[in-house]
Amino acid sequence: MRVLWPKEVPYHFNSKNDGKKVEKVMFSCILVGEDTKHYCEARIKGSAAEVATALKKYTHATAWKLSKVGLDGYQQLEYLHTSVKVVVDLKRTQAIAVLAGTKEEMSLARAPLPQITIAEVSAIKSKRHLDLMGIVREVSDTRTPQGHPPVADVHLVDGSTTNRQKTAEVVVAVWGQDNIALCQKHVSEPLVFLNVAAKYSGELQLNLWSGSMIVAEHPSEKMKALKAAANEEGFAADREQLTSQHISSWDPDKEQEVLTGEVLITSCACLEVGSNDPEASLPQLLQVNGMRLEEPEAGDSVVIGTGERIFFSARARDFSGSVLVGVSQAAALALSGLASKEEFEKRHADGQLAFPAFANCRIRRRTREVAGAEESAGKTFVNTIVVAAYPLSFQIDQAPNTSYNAVLEILKQCPESHENMLAVRLSELHSCPFYGLRVEYKGSGGAGGAPQPTRNCKVAVAIVRSTQKSKCTTLPDGFLVATSGVRDALEDDDDAQSVEVRGYCSIDHLLDFRMDPQLKEKERICVLLITSATGDALTVHSVTHIEPSAVSEARYFMRKMRTLGMRAEHVESESRKRISEWGTPPTSAKKCRTLQQQPTGESLPAC
Repeated sequence: MRVLWPKEVPYHFNSKNDGKKVEKVMFSCILVGEDTKHYCEARIKGSAAEVATALKKYTHATAWKLSKVGLDGYQQLEYLHTSVKVVVDLKRTQAIAVLAGTKEEMSLARAPLPQITIAEVSAIKSKRHLDLMGIVREVSDTRTPQGHPPVADVHLVDGSTTNRQKTAEVVVAVWGQDNIALCQKHVSEPLVFLNVAAKYSGELQLNLWSGSMIVAEHPSEKMKALKAAANEEGFAADREQLTSQHISSWDPDKEQEVLTGEVLITSCACLEVGSNDPEASLPQLLQVNGMRLEEPEAGDSVVIGTGERIFFSARARDFSGSVLVGVSQAAALALSGLASKEEFEKRHADGQLAFPAFANCRIRRRTREVAGAEESAGKTFVNTIVVAAYPLSFQIDQAPNTSYNAVLEILKQCPESHENMLAVRLSELHSCPFYGLRVEYKGSGGAGGAPQPTRNCKVAVAIVRSTQKSKCTTLPDGFLVATSGVRDALEDDDDAQSVEVRGYCSIDHLLDFRMDPQLKEKERICVLLITSATGDALTVHSVTHIEPSAVSEARYFMRKMRTLGMRAEHVESESRKRISEWGTPPTSAKKCRTLQQQPTGESLPAC
């Protein structure tokens, strides 16, 4: 096998122990045998020293005899761009160098040859990666999205034709300044694009991400033929474009891009204002921490029209307000803990979906202008979609901190919402005939009390302690689980008023709603998602059990969430302004480095 284009590739993953981001590098190259049509990728994952050694050993164009070949079995086929869909693990493979100039070495191909033509790209109707060889006909102006590499649209042709006998043309969004510069240098010349990401969702889009490679020198007859064709007068004059225009500057559905990089934190209230303001200067990707996403209603569709993947609309809430969002498949599966679209659809049909009380979510915000003869033609709408989610487990580093001071300042320019979710003490929660729940805060004096001592909300969340066994009553369509003597777990007074907690569930969730103390334990700590309050009884949507070892962190988390709700201030509705007129812009907020944790900050002072 011949080694081609060896390089060091950075990658990262989240530690299973603490969830923190771990950054690594690996060695990567292309292996080709005697046939240019058959080639694959090879890698070495290890320490930086091992990667450096591999780069010195497996140099470009050298030949090797491989035996006892080991394969990397953790690769998904759709992400492999080579013609042979395997990845050789050179660390587990025996490799003996083949001398240059020998018959064995001379029999090997000098470079792999991508087999798919530009015209054949139109047949792609799924997510996959591929290699392309084509003539660069045109390169657009370079765009620089905020917080992301520069990007330019590159138009490619190769002389292949469509069904209409026109020259097939595709547009590839090329990311990274080096790759863009190479395309600009070789306009009207052929190039090889390795690892093009194809995405089909009604329209075909092609991206060459900044970590991928473009090759200018390719020793093949096809490259010579394309160079000759490019010089012919009138070549590709009559073209038909097979891909959609890359008007959007960045594709946040790409998982690696969604989950990595710093992202501005915001709130549901700010997103709601922005959803009615297409001209608002907001990044395409934002993050809302400590958000509650509601499960889709029974009977609602949870897949797109074609049925290919999960997508539905749902209400998102946090301490500031609520906003209607779309939910992607990746986010839906992460929130539900399910593995597949089919399982999600079944749970939804059975009424068994259960999302967590709190999650950190990355939000894609895009504008869309309606074209054609539609009734809304010419109007611009905002699409707000949850593209990634991470359920929270009430840990200290997941609690809001002083990095939220900027969010609270921005919030003062948003109108008050009664559709929010507030963390409370049980003694502060009351019924409201207009908005569902009313919260009357009791300040501790640590920070002068709440600026708005009374707030209305749609949902409340509280951490409680139960010392009694739950009682189950069979109903025609499920069970009523009632637990008496439940007290707040944040109250310092042991004689705090007790309440009865009621929850309605199916047999599958019966144990989830029971609040019995565990064996040899005096009490059980739980987090309640409360939907109504009547006298000394509460109705809950869900019950989350807290393990004894995690109680201290859960109490801290809930205290800080409560503080956040207490400190929220809003502008009067008649005084609201467009985002472009705000004195404190949304871009003044802090940024999150990861989806799992808050930005760095000190502990929020108690109210």
